[in-house]
Amino acid sequence: MLTIHLLNQIKIEQDGVLLESLMVPKLQLLLGYLIVNRDKAVSRDHIAQIMWPNRPESSGRNNLRRLLHRVRQHLPNADIHIRSTSHSLSWMSSDKASIDLIAFEETMTDFDRPIGIQTLVQNPSPTFMPGMTEDWVIEVGERLRRLWCNGLELTADLCVVSRQINGAVAAVSRLLDENPLNENIYRRLMQLHMQLDNRPAAVMVYYRCVQTLRDSLGIPPSAPTRDLHQKLLMVDADLVFEQEPADGLLATLPQFSSVESSLAVSQMV
Repeated sequence: MLTIHLLNQIKIEQDGVLLESLMVPKLQLLLGYLIVNRDKAVSRDHIAQIMWPNRPESSGRNNLRRLLHRVRQHLPNADIHIRSTSHSLSWMSSDKASIDLIAFEETMTDFDRPIGIQTLVQNPSPTFMPGMTEDWVIEVGERLRRLWCNGLELTADLCVVSRQINGAVAAVSRLLDENPLNENIYRRLMQLHMQLDNRPAAVMVYYRCVQTLRDSLGIPPSAPTRDLHQKLLMVDADLVFEQEPADGLLATLPQFSSVESSLAVSQMV
């Protein structure tokens, strides 16, 4: 069985044995690009332009021919996985290869089986082909990150429906770590704490929002966020502060760590 890891590491194995001859950046980029665009015929000219953007077309095509020859030499059963014509290349999905990227995408888009999504989001958000800085790699990485964040949102929704608010708090806390400038997430986390009658925690989320927006953007929270804060203060006058917490105060307050959040979410699975 061919096993290809493209998330959080780059590793290609055949029956558990590392294929060291394929641990070459250009070979990995070629395989990665074909797998991202699997089951599609991608023109050789386009691939050459992606791989060697600053080279003349003829030079890029020659480089691609040599690179493809190396892949065929070192990738077992290459012709099963890669379909090649004079004009195009394509990676062919099959049960003879296990690829973590494909498994991740299929699970995160299978909304009929949310349990798989809940399991995946216990892990950190995926990094696609770490160490590679090509534009297309970064774009794919951002798309995968959005899928992962969508999974966290779905997990939070399912927790709320099942009245397991602590699990929702954990999922939204992790979502906030990934999107620290998104006020919608701050407000949702504040509301979840309110559902748990934990108004001090909700107020601390607000002040985290204040500090983050001030430090990162130099702006205050928007009116909806301030209004929700005022609602909190009206519910419990003991939570009124004479002034906002001093810089650095939030660092001394207890917060969900990524491990604690993972444990809380895992209780939902």
